[in-house]
Amino acid sequence: MTKGLVFLSACLCLSACSSSSSPSQPTGPAPQLDGGNGVIDAAPPVCPPTSAAGFSPTWSPIAAMPGTCTDTQLNDLIAACFDSQQASAAACGAWEHDPANQACAACWLGPVTATKSWAPFLYADNPGETDYINIGGCVALADPSNVTCGKAVQAELQCELKACLQQCTVPAFSADAGNASRVEDASSALYACYSAADQGGCQSYASAASACAAGIEDGGTSAFCFAANKDSGSLLQLFQLACGTVQVADGGPPVDSGPGDAGVTDGAPVDAPDDGG
Repeated sequence: MTKGLVFLSACLCLSACSSSSSPSQPTGPAPQLDGGNGVIDAAPPVCPPTSAAGFSPTWSPIAAMPGTCTDTQLNDLIAACFDSQQASAAACGAWEHDPANQACAACWLGPVTATKSWAPFLYADNPGETDYINIGGCVALADPSNVTCGKAVQAELQCELKACLQQCTVPAFSADAGNASRVEDASSALYACYSAADQGGCQSYASAASACAAGIEDGGTSAFCFAANKDSGSLLQLFQLACGTVQVADGGPPVDSGPGDAGVTDGAPVDAPDDGG
C-alpha cells in the first residue's frame, strides 16, 4: 500500500466506477464502463489475461468489527476522501495521518492478499495501487440469506485479479509530469484485461455474478452494495455496517445498534478531486 495516497486513490475509484454486479474497477481515469468490470468500445487489451485454468475462488467474508469507528470518524472520512463537493488530497491526508483514526482505517481498508477475510475496501499493489470495493462481502454481510450471491460476485473479482493484475502493472505514484498519463494508460489496459477475462476464462464467474445480482441490485436489503462504487452515501452505509454502529440482525436487514451523532445519508454520485495521479 502506498501510504499517504491510499485515501485519495480510494476517492478516485468512485469517479471511475459504474454500478455493476462486479466489484469496483481500479483507480484512475476510466473509459466508458458497461454493467460489469468491462469497457464499452475499448481497444483490444494491451496486456491480455492469462489462462484461468486451475483457478478456484476462495470465499473471504468481511470480518465485521462493530464499534471500531465512530459515526463522526466515518462521516469525516467520506467528506474528506469520497464526497464530490468536499473531498481533497489535503483533507484525506489529514484524516489518514490522525493517530486517532488508525484502528478505524484498519477495519474498512485491507489488501487483496488477505487470506481469511477481506476488508470492505481493498487495495492491490502492482506496483502502483489499485482499489476495489468488496461488493460480494457487502452483499453477504448486509443480507446473510444472499451469501451465495456474495460469493459469486467476489469470485468474479478474484478471477479477474488472477488473470490480469500481474499482467497489467500500474505505475506507482510520482510527482513527475508524465506520471498521470502513464497511470491513465495503464489503468485503461487493466480495465480492458478485466473485460477480456470476463468474456474468456472468467466468463462462468462473471455470468454467475451478473445473474444473481440482477435480482437484488435494484432493490432489497443489499441493493446499496451495488451502488457503493459510485455513491458516497452507499459507501458510508457499508463502512458503518462493517465498522460502525450499524449491525445486521440474524437473517434480516441492517439495524442501528445504538444512537450515533450522524446517520447514513444518500450521497450523490461521486466525482473525486483530481490530484494529478
